[in-house]
Amino acid sequence: MMSSLRDALDISILVTPGAATYPGECPTVREIHLWPNADLPVTCQHWSLTAHAGTHIDAPRHFDPQGRRIEALAPAAYEFTAAVLDAQHYGAHVDAAFLEHRKALFDGCDAVLLKTHGGEKWAAPDFDPRHQAIDPSAARWLVDRGGVRLVGIDYFSVEIFGLQPPLTHITLQSAGLFILEGISLAAAPEGRYRLQCLPVLWKDAEAAPCRALLFPCQVPPTPS
Repeated sequence: MMSSLRDALDISILVTPGAATYPGECPTVREIHLWPNADLPVTCQHWSLTAHAGTHIDAPRHFDPQGRRIEALAPAAYEFTAAVLDAQHYGAHVDAAFLEHRKALFDGCDAVLLKTHGGEKWAAPDFDPRHQAIDPSAARWLVDRGGVRLVGIDYFSVEIFGLQPPLTHITLQSAGLFILEGISLAAAPEGRYRLQCLPVLWKDAEAAPCRALLFPCQVPPTPS
């Protein structure tokens, strides 16, 4: 039986004008075009924002010029069996050793969502360059293992800030994986879920904002 939206845990973050942005990205701006008055009871707002604002999906095209774009896939492609892995007490970044140790938790899953200290940082007015991220060794481990179509994290980026070249993105996206960034996992205990994250259907987009939902899932781990 399909889960109801009433069962969903919304892991999206609120898009807010003036909120912190990733360095180099344009700010999120809202302008009031029309405001209700006695003559015209209409509200109309104009928004300016990056395709990577708030909760969003990076399509493979983001770091692979030949990669798939957001609109290239049907909605069903944005539904996953996901494992939330709690890395808050692991170390500076999630590496291959962490995934190797926890692999039984996501056997049979095609999405891995990493719960880090990023969840504590959303209320801050500025971007924190010291956030936990995904080490390139973890990206390579996931690609070599196979079976995963999406990797997510609860802060602005899966990438270690300042790392050049950005090997985590390059490794994941050159292998065709999607990346889900800007999620909130504070209320999501470690475990298995059904994930839906439908992006806005923007033409030729390398990324797009989405509403990301987790549903209870009873898929047992695959015996190792």
